[in-house]
Amino acid sequence: MVDYWVSRERHYCKYCNVWMQSDKLSIKHHEQGRRHKEKVEETFKAKRQTKSDASSAQKELRDQLQQIEEAAQAKYEQDMAGRAPPPPPRRPGQPNAPPPPPRRPGQSGGQYRPPAMQEKEPQEEEEEDDKGVYAVRGVVYLEGKKHETQLETGSACQIWVEEAEQWIDALVERATVHTVPNTELSFRRFTVMYMLPPSEDAEKNEDKPKPVTEHEVLADRLRIPLPANVTLEAAEKMVDQWRNGGDAAGVETHAPVVIDETTGMGEWSTVEVRQIDESPEAVAKRAAEAEAEASRLAEEQKRMDALEDFSSQGDNALGAFNPWGGSYKEEINITTNRNVSFKKRGQKKQKRRRIHTDDE
Repeated sequence: MVDYWVSRERHYCKYCNVWMQSDKLSIKHHEQGRRHKEKVEETFKAKRQTKSDASSAQKELRDQLQQIEEAAQAKYEQDMAGRAPPPPPRRPGQPNAPPPPPRRPGQSGGQYRPPAMQEKEPQEEEEEDDKGVYAVRGVVYLEGKKHETQLETGSACQIWVEEAEQWIDALVERATVHTVPNTELSFRRFTVMYMLPPSEDAEKNEDKPKPVTEHEVLADRLRIPLPANVTLEAAEKMVDQWRNGGDAAGVETHAPVVIDETTGMGEWSTVEVRQIDESPEAVAKRAAEAEAEASRLAEEQKRMDALEDFSSQGDNALGAFNPWGGSYKEEINITTNRNVSFKKRGQKKQKRRRIHTDDE
């Protein structure tokens, strides 16, 4: 009898990219497996991450376009403020307009502006200076958005993970600076690596956590933890010093050297020398350390001398050793002044064994 091939319907899993039998038992067994669950979780996680990145990128693009429009509008208003206003159009029945009034003696020789155009612009209220420093449970942090320049390649930070809903320690692998064409605006993107906390299933299966690397991370998801001994006031002072780093008021400047015209050399000047006295505790500690080091060196030298004496004595007695018999041929006497003397052993008398004969 000839067997014919019969085509049977098979089930395809799009998450695992595998084919299987189409019966319910095989499908259920596959879907309850750990590999299938991990693939489904990774797929949904990638979709959520893509959606979140797209919304963040769209929001940032809107903010950048708004900044560009504001900068262009401010530049346009600045250019228009430096020009004279256009003359009003003449009406058919209106006679020629009178000439403008003469300039006052104290007025500069520029184009005349009517009083209506010389009104002062209202001063904008200064926003509260936010230094981007805050403390949580006694630990001080720096906001990543306010201190992007401190996030460099290899620096430690913390990243907010939406899935874990917590801050996780991370490491900045790369910091990339992007510039907007035809403007002075720029923004940063970071590549961050961190370790996700293990889930319950991973703990049961004893799976080791794997490092996660995210690209094009925004700075508002990062923060910089400061050491435990840094207070909030000290952190604010440190931020002020960073901001005043390029200001002449915040940096100590040295007086210029005065050059003598006759000699071409600098003039003599006085300097201030301050002598700092060490505390008695520091002096005593340093003296104790020096004494301990000296005693250690003396003990080590003494041990080396003893070892050298022992090795030299062994060299002198080397000829008296019988390598085949396993014992010294003679007696060796070693004195304290390193003198070695040899003494021959006395020959032992051999005991004679008496053999009893049958006659006796």
